[in-house]
Amino acid sequence: MGGYQSIILLNSPEKPDLRSLIEEAYNESIPLFVEQQKWPDVLENCDKYLRRSPGKISGRCAQVAQQGQDEHRRIGAESA
Repeated sequence: MGGYQSIILLNSPEKPDLRSLIEEAYNESIPLFVEQQKWPDVLENCDKYLRRSPGKISGRCAQVAQQGQDEHRRIGAESA
């Protein structure tokens, strides 16, 4: 997970030769956040991906972000 996040944080999608590497890092790390139910991290990474470098996983990322929002709200409601 740390390696993927380092790729995302330390590289710019503005550089064409790095776009596929960054997209692969998002593609690998977001499902790990979902698996661990780290919903704030899911939302943050999906939002960053969709803003910075939308590409072939945009649809999947939008679905996962919606799931993350739903879970985040559900957890908040249960805590209240």
